[in-house]
Amino acid sequence: MLNRVFFLIFASFFVSAQTLFDSNEIVFESADVVAINSLENFFELKNETLINGSFRYYNVLLGAISQVDVSNPIKIWVFYKDFQTAIQLDNTLNPIQKVVFFDAFISHIGDASADRLWRINSDSNQLELYTVRTQKSIPLYAPFAEPIIGFASSQEFCWVQTSSALFLLNTYGSLLQKIPFEGKETLAFDGKVLLVENDLGWYSFTYNKDSSLQFLGLKNYLPQRLFPSGNYFYIYKGNQVTKTKLPN
Repeated sequence: MLNRVFFLIFASFFVSAQTLFDSNEIVFESADVVAINSLENFFELKNETLINGSFRYYNVLLGAISQVDVSNPIKIWVFYKDFQTAIQLDNTLNPIQKVVFFDAFISHIGDASADRLWRINSDSNQLELYTVRTQKSIPLYAPFAEPIIGFASSQEFCWVQTSSALFLLNTYGSLLQKIPFEGKETLAFDGKVLLVENDLGWYSFTYNKDSSLQFLGLKNYLPQRLFPSGNYFYIYKGNQVTKTKLPN
């Protein structure tokens, strides 16, 4: 449970894989941080209860939460893969609507603006755009040659990860970038910056015509999760979250 959040503002440095970081430290009591939105709201998951400050959401009938999407600060999606059910919450974690997928087995979802959801169809191994009102989906890209192991999205763009590559696509199904990459299922994306991990450490990626993966290191630090946020990212390890400026 998040009982207190306080900032210890100081000049300090992380040295990991020859990477130097300027950081401000944020300390939590014991909890599991699963998401941080653009407003710097921290979402924790404890005993299948989603927590944001004093707000809580729990659904005893659906069990374990598989995914939490906070790309839209006022429209949060919680996905229960075992029951193929997505619940939309407002910014106080009150349920707004429920979506149940009957037409295919879905492994990942994400908010795609308006009345639509990104979704990964495991039956066809495809990225789809699903309209909630009509309960109809359209494929956005050809079936991937390898199984999809990771997914991260904003409302306008998404990253799909296979065992050998990363794919950046938009809501029109256009492939904007393909990057050869053998990594772990640790994608994090804020609409601009992608963070991804392999056995060597963590990398960042910002899309433009000359963009490439930038090595961040952090292998020896062994963070549990990273969350991008503009020119910063958050390192979550144990009960500590550290806000760190991305290197230029």
